[in-house]
Amino acid sequence: MPSQGPPLGGQRAGSVTLDGEDQRLRLLFVVPFAPRFHTKHGGGVIAQLLHHLVDRHEVGVIYQSLPGSLPMDPELRSRCALTREVPLAPSAFMGPRYQHQRRVMATLLKGRPLSVGAIYSRQLARIVKAIMLEWRPDVIQFEHDSLGFSIPVLDEPDGATVLVCHDPGLNASRDL
Repeated sequence: MPSQGPPLGGQRAGSVTLDGEDQRLRLLFVVPFAPRFHTKHGGGVIAQLLHHLVDRHEVGVIYQSLPGSLPMDPELRSRCALTREVPLAPSAFMGPRYQHQRRVMATLLKGRPLSVGAIYSRQLARIVKAIMLEWRPDVIQFEHDSLGFSIPVLDEPDGATVLVCHDPGLNASRDL
């Protein structure tokens, strides 16, 4: 059976498609925390996923970080084709409590969910768009629905865009 070609962008050697051809995809992950093994939050799960993908595909990672948080796992970082840390620095104006209250109010006034307001970053959206235009990934995967705010900034991505919502039922029940 003749090949229909790769479904998403240019062909790259490495993975095998259903018709037996080699195909290596360029995958860009956008996550709200540093992927690290042996961590309590979802960073460990993301690190495991990336660990299994880097052997078969070109993997890029853009992640947010708070001051004092640990960086991306160094071994995993060295195996990725592209990594970018985006610091999410809270404003020191009148202290962290005031900053949190200001973010909550701004989020509500703009009609965004509170989970988005906690990590909203125009800088992250700009960086994702710039890397998308320069690196040309076949798939951009946003981990966690709170990062979905970045998707409209991309306009018309060349490849597929995926938004992964972990525990959507839990988040929906909190809004009741």
